[in-house]
Amino acid sequence: MREHSPVLDTGRLQQIFGDDLDGAREIVEQTIADAGALIGQLHIALAAGAFAQADDLAHALKGICRTVCALRLAEITEALNGAVKRRDTIASLNEYTKMNVALDELREAATHLP
Repeated sequence: MREHSPVLDTGRLQQIFGDDLDGAREIVEQTIADAGALIGQLHIALAAGAFAQADDLAHALKGICRTVCALRLAEITEALNGAVKRRDTIASLNEYTKMNVALDELREAATHLP
């Protein structure tokens, strides 16, 4: 069984933001809000079979997650991106479900930022 990436790489986040913990928290909170909106749009695109739109949304989500070191959500989004490119509806929906769990985990991890 493959190990998952950490929900939030706080060590890397600290390297990026240094002593600006308020800035780090703010960016992570904004990412959570943006990710929630993108995941909602992904649901609509997947339900409509709009694979090109879903591909664009997944790519954007993957980028914002990697920027703030939300590695698990980025990993799942990358898997969704691959499923969408293959036009694999079942795999896409499976990854979409995992994304919602990962977003909840990210919300929880954000509450423990220093």
